Amino acid sequence: MRNLATTSALLLLTGCGGCNKDEDEAPVVYDDPSSLTIDTPAEGAWLPEGAVAVTGLVDNIDAVTINGAPAALDASGSYSGTVTLERGVNVLDVQGLEPDGDTISERRSVLAGEYADPGDAVEDGIQLRLNQGGINEMADMVEGMVTAESLNKELGEEINPIYEYGQPEDWNWIAVDLIEMDFGAAAITATPDQMIALEVVLPDLVVDLYAEGEAVTFDFSQDIQMTADDAVITAYLAIGAEGGTLTVELIDPVVELRGFAYDTSLLPSFVEDYLFIETIQTTIQDTLVEQMEEMVPELLDEQLEALDFSFDTELMGTTVSVAATFADADVDDDGVEIAVDVDVDVPTVGTQVYQGYMASGEGTPSIDRGADLAMVLSDELLNRMLFEVWRGGMLNLTLSTDDGSLEPAMLTLLHAEQGTVTVAADLPPIIVESAGGLQVQIGELSVTLETPGGELGERVVMDVAAFVDLELSLDGSTIALDLGKPELFMAVRESDWGSSNEALTALIEEMLPIELLLLALGALEFELPALEGLAFGDSEVERSSSGYHTDVEIQLVVE
Repeated sequence: MRNLATTSALLLLTGCGGCNKDEDEAPVVYDDPSSLTIDTPAEGAWLPEGAVAVTGLVDNIDAVTINGAPAALDASGSYSGTVTLERGVNVLDVQGLEPDGDTISERRSVLAGEYADPGDAVEDGIQLRLNQGGINEMADMVEGMVTAESLNKELGEEINPIYEYGQPEDWNWIAVDLIEMDFGAAAITATPDQMIALEVVLPDLVVDLYAEGEAVTFDFSQDIQMTADDAVITAYLAIGAEGGTLTVELIDPVVELRGFAYDTSLLPSFVEDYLFIETIQTTIQDTLVEQMEEMVPELLDEQLEALDFSFDTELMGTTVSVAATFADADVDDDGVEIAVDVDVDVPTVGTQVYQGYMASGEGTPSIDRGADLAMVLSDELLNRMLFEVWRGGMLNLTLSTDDGSLEPAMLTLLHAEQGTVTVAADLPPIIVESAGGLQVQIGELSVTLETPGGELGERVVMDVAAFVDLELSLDGSTIALDLGKPELFMAVRESDWGSSNEALTALIEEMLPIELLLLALGALEFELPALEGLAFGDSEVERSSSGYHTDVEIQLVVE
């Protein structure tokens, strides 16, 4: 049973129930020859899910239970039983019944599950999906970037002459320069269908040209204006992933000038017929194709570069680095789905022994196809982050009254004025599904409490397991871990206090600064990248039905 100590238990233990705190009190001393030990599994063991044998020895014990179930007990004092381990931290609670009816107990926690290599990135740690609504928002955003000004800037000097026939020393020669293009507000439509079918409409197109040359001894130079009701560019966008980055390629662009017209009344008639009917219209269309081939992928590349989940953050004075690479991108009839591999790095402190971080053992989940932007965070990624926090030593704490990190008032119940609490995490914290939600489980914290000169004693060593319900919340572009109130399993291993381990356990539960330890976990955040020009609107974070993932659904808004 997961216990939280009560104030009455504390007062009973310290002998202060209804008495003066200044009175000298002798600690209760128990003369108890009974004993109980757990031999297997080992404390802090990394095990697979399923059945595991629990064995140990007792002395002066009439019966033994393991997690409430009777164990086999022989005349030599050996007991044994079987426990089915579930994925996550499992607390083994062995209790022995003494001849006088009292009980003694021994607890330890072990980890069960499958483990992944922390030397490798978390494959598909993030699944991202841009559905039709999100594609529409992105198209609206790009519309504002496709302007006559931006297109003219891309044209540059090197594009001219766009048409040239012969040389100035010839009898007949023509050179045409493109001076400027103008058009109204661009309209962009993008529809997913294995690739993105793209249509860009540039209304009210006006093209200013300058033509010069010589035709049958007639020299001419003339400003020319061409117009079209609109220019319609159609193409396909191929989106992929290569070398850890997203790629965009414009395929088979075609331009049609609708309602094409021009004014060349000052040019020789044969020049007009040949130049504009057979040549210049096609040249303008080709020029627009070339510019769109350069401009559109460049604009999208700039946006996709911002779609980067990599970041560094400071956590308790230590740098946590998250590096994301795009593993795959696929376009279907409803949108674009992107797989992201994520690596997490924290400078390693100490020499922890481990088998790896908790793996989910589940494949790619289904992703919502209704939200503008949908995302799935794998529990495996969250477990990798917690593993790195543990391996980086951030869950190993020392709190002392000497440096002010431990308030002396916390030791009043222990009849001590100074002390030190040392916490060492023998197992990494993990995240698992619990009752349709998430739970952080922390196993086998080794806690040493030293109270030099304390009236009740000077040293207590205990093991602690903590279970904390967890919710993920989205604040702007930050996914945060919101922790609930911890529930604790505790077991005193040794002490010089002269009280029973059970009584000491009740006392220490009340004053153990477990909340300080959980600050390291609660400070974990995950930054979502923001697309330039797009903001997050309504959003929702909820658990996936898979039991191994968290769904994030976001509506996008053009800023």
